[in-house]
Amino acid sequence: MKTRSPLPRSYGAATYPVILACCVLALPALLQACGNNSPTPLTATTATTACAPPTTSAATTAICVYGQGGSFTANRDNNGGVSALSLSNPSALALDAQGGLYVADQYNNRVLHYPKGSITADQVYGQSGSFTTSAGNPSYTVASATSLEQPSGLALDAQGGLYVADTNNNRVLHYSAGAATADRVYGQGGSFTDGSGNHGGTVSASTLLHPFGLALDAQGGLYAADGGNYRVLHYPKGSTTADRVYGQPDFTTANPLASVSASSLNFPGDVALDAQGGLYVADTANNRVLHYPKGSTTADRVYGQSGSFTTATANAQGVSASSLNGPGDVALDAQGGLYVADGGNNRVLSFPAP
Repeated sequence: MKTRSPLPRSYGAATYPVILACCVLALPALLQACGNNSPTPLTATTATTACAPPTTSAATTAICVYGQGGSFTANRDNNGGVSALSLSNPSALALDAQGGLYVADQYNNRVLHYPKGSITADQVYGQSGSFTTSAGNPSYTVASATSLEQPSGLALDAQGGLYVADTNNNRVLHYSAGAATADRVYGQGGSFTDGSGNHGGTVSASTLLHPFGLALDAQGGLYAADGGNYRVLHYPKGSTTADRVYGQPDFTTANPLASVSASSLNFPGDVALDAQGGLYVADTANNRVLHYPKGSTTADRVYGQSGSFTTATANAQGVSASSLNGPGDVALDAQGGLYVADGGNNRVLSFPAP
């Protein structure tokens, strides 16, 4: 069982909700690790490098496994050692136009890319090209355009560019298609060598504190769940200064609002966009998901609180089809149906399109 926190550094008042939300997001992996006392080690005979063709018609049976050398009965982190086949607490996924898979390999301080059909990564971000190292930058003052510290959010643009929420470096990085060196940084005033919270100063339209989920709109604008600042930011395409803030009255405030409302957020963990440009936010510490119409910073729909925008109680009337407890991730299907990772309730819920 893992014993270290996903976010080991302390930030005073922000520490508790940060650790709470991270533990919620990591809970399924932690439960799996604790529940198997005799994991199967990866050996030369069990390792494989490609996804096998389906051998069963059951849609609920996996046909491919990443991170365990092809073994469905192994569950160790970095099974066989850190390599192009191993993972340690994968925390986010993204698919490119060619069917390749990106994985935020959080505890290995890297992002891996796998070609379609292969379980062996062919590109690594955050480790200077090495598949056998996993160290994060040791302090905020030695971050670089090639380092990562517990990444936890991914997004891909139409040009194949990769966005990574470099959570413990308090920034978002952009990599052009095929490049493993970032060419744009959000949250650090343009500096690739600073990883301090809010760029070592006060909160603003160009700072971040523990960013998590990411999403891109049809115009190439970036949404970032700025969890430690209790807000979501929108950046116009190509700009590293936000032009819209959700959850706070302005760009220089970073506190959970005194009263829960349709305009407040408390440690948002993820974001997603619907076909109309509406924004969904997993408002993790408020035990709800909010929907905002395109361009508006006031929510018009709430999940998890029986329709109330002024309550934030987990499972207020008991666990039910309309309750939530620490939701950490959101996703939408092609029909507009909403999926919510209801972490504190150890389940995923599906809601029909509105």
